[in-house]
Amino acid sequence: MHAFEPPLASRSVLLRHDLPDCSSHFDWMMQRAGPVVGEGRLVTFRVSVPIQDAAAFDAERIPDHRAIYLDYEGEVSGGRGHVRRECLAVCNILVETERSFIVDIAFSGHEPVRLEGTPVSGSLWTFFSRRIVWRQADESGMVS
Repeated sequence: MHAFEPPLASRSVLLRHDLPDCSSHFDWMMQRAGPVVGEGRLVTFRVSVPIQDAAAFDAERIPDHRAIYLDYEGEVSGGRGHVRRECLAVCNILVETERSFIVDIAFSGHEPVRLEGTPVSGSLWTFFSRRIVWRQADESGMVS
């Protein structure tokens, strides 16, 4: 179990994407930390099930999405269905490389977890979850 003080500035969202053919999937999007949080593109994975309580799950790395999706619900342009917010989260992306993706994340109403992903084949990744403890720093910067 790891303990750290989370940077609460980075956001994540899990959107349910209902398609015109009546199928659906979930788009998991995360904000990268940076000088101007909220600008730029969101790291995005497509998953087939809600991931908030999953011990392990497969995910497809898809192109980064616009930051507007952190707050958007509604029709997707080009007749590609509509999205609805499943869950919000705060997160901290620790590693983002071609061989590893590690993020500490707390979905609303859930305990914080560390999700560790590795590529399986092409754009397919497998993630494993483990519980972590987020500790708060006091005014002096000491972690309790």
